[in-house]
Amino acid sequence: MRRHQPAPPPGAPSPRPLRRRRLGAGMLALALIVVVLMGMQWYRGHQVSSSCTDNGGRWDAERQRCTFGGSDRIPEPPEPAPQ
Repeated sequence: MRRHQPAPPPGAPSPRPLRRRRLGAGMLALALIVVVLMGMQWYRGHQVSSSCTDNGGRWDAERQRCTFGGSDRIPEPPEPAPQ
């Protein structure tokens, strides 16, 4: 059974809107955290692909990796320098 609480004095905020405000602020903070994490993940993916193309490679979006020298060719190791 709920206890009867006395009415708040005139001009004082009632407890219900305070709970709603707190819940709204919590939901807003949670949504902000999710948006920031998703943005960081997108930015990291963009930076990786941009770095690949800036260094002369080609970004393979299907495999999520950087390829150099064509998609079918396996890069050969460099030849040793003449002595």
